[in-house]
Amino acid sequence: MDDRLVDLEVKIAFVEQHVAVLDQLVREGLDALARLQRELHEVRTELDVASVRGDPGAERPPHHLGPVDR
Repeated sequence: MDDRLVDLEVKIAFVEQHVAVLDQLVREGLDALARLQRELHEVRTELDVASVRGDPGAERPPHHLGPVDR
């Protein structure tokens, strides 16, 4: 019985460690996603401002427009 209990404790410790690692990876992934979303928003805003100014190089080609933009 003691061996089984030790085995279970080892397995639980292993699972806890992996959950902590996965939690950190998910947090880092969410932070990176949030950063990329902010950067994308900034780029789109800059592009929109430049196109309002009449900069022909700043206009998005039709194949870069999303379904909402069309």
